Amino acid sequence: MRLCVRHPEDASASEGKESPSYQRGIRERRRIEGKFGEMKKHHGFGRCRYVGLLCYAIQAYLTAIAVNLKRIVKLLTGVGLKGPKRSCLSVT
Repeated sequence: MRLCVRHPEDASASEGKESPSYQRGIRERRRIEGKFGEMKKHHGFGRCRYVGLLCYAIQAYLTAIAVNLKRIVKLLTGVGLKGPKRSCLSVT
C-alpha cells in the first residue's frame, strides 16, 4: 500500500508550468540541448579523449568551434556541409 501526501508547494509548482516565462525557458532549453546533442552524436563530445580537466576543456572548445563554424557556413551560404537532405520516402 502506498501513501501519497501532497504538499501545497506541489500545486503551485505545477501551475507555474503554464506561465509564459516557463514556456520560453523550455523552448530555449530545447534549442541548447539540441546543440549539445549534435556535438555528442557527431563530434565525439560524449567521451573525453584526454586525461585532465585542461585537456578536456581544450577538447570542448575545439568541438564548439567546429560546430559553430559549420553553422556559420550554413548561414552564409545556405548550404550545409552534409549535403542536401534526403527523404527516406523519395525514390531515385
